[in-house]
Amino acid sequence: MENWWHQAQIDLDSAQTTLRSGLFYVCAFLCEQAAQKALKALYMSRKRALPPRTHNLVDVGKLVGADESLLVDLRHLSPHFILTRYPDAAGGVPADLYDETRGDESITRAKRVIDWVRDRLEKS
Repeated sequence: MENWWHQAQIDLDSAQTTLRSGLFYVCAFLCEQAAQKALKALYMSRKRALPPRTHNLVDVGKLVGADESLLVDLRHLSPHFILTRYPDAAGGVPADLYDETRGDESITRAKRVIDWVRDRLEKS
C-alpha cells in the first residue's frame, strides 16, 4: 500500500513538472495515474487485499466510498488513461488535443483526489 501511495504522490509531482514543460497530454495522463494509484492505495489499506485490475477511476472510487463531488473529478480524469496515449482512441494526435487549460484542470482534479485519499489514510 505504501508504495502505491508514494508513487501516486510522485506521479502528481511529475504531472506538475510536465505542465510547466508544456507537455499537457503527459500531464493529464500522470494526473489520471496519480488518482488511480492513490485510490488503489486506499483500497488496499481498507481491504487488506490487492485492488481490482481496472483503470476505471469511478469504479475504484465507488469501492472506497467516494462522494458525488469526487466522482465528478474521477469521471473527468478516467478517460485520460486511453486518450493521452492512442491517436485512434483520441481521434487525433494526443499531444495536439491537450492544452494548458486542460492540464491545469487535470492537476486541480488530481489534487482533490490525493487530498481526499490522504485525509482517509490519516484517519485509518
